[in-house]
Amino acid sequence: MDRLNYLDDSPVFPKDRRLAAAWLKGGVEEEKAERGRIFEDERNERERHRAAFDEMVADARREVSLFYVSYGQLV
Repeated sequence: MDRLNYLDDSPVFPKDRRLAAAWLKGGVEEEKAERGRIFEDERNERERHRAAFDEMVADARREVSLFYVSYGQLV
C-alpha cells in the first residue's frame, strides 16, 4: 500500500492511502474511525498554523511598540 502512487492515472494522496489501509485492516468501521482521526489531525494542524500566525502578529506588534518607545513617532 505504501508504494501506491497512482490509481487510474490519478495521484493517490496520503489521506486516501490512510483510508485504504484502514479499510483493509478493519473494513468500513475502521475506515470510519480513520476518517475521524484524519479530521482531528487536520483540525490540529490548522490550529498549529493559526497559533503560529498569531505569534508572528504578536512579534510584529512588539517590534513596532519597541520602535515607538525607542524613537518616538514614525517619521
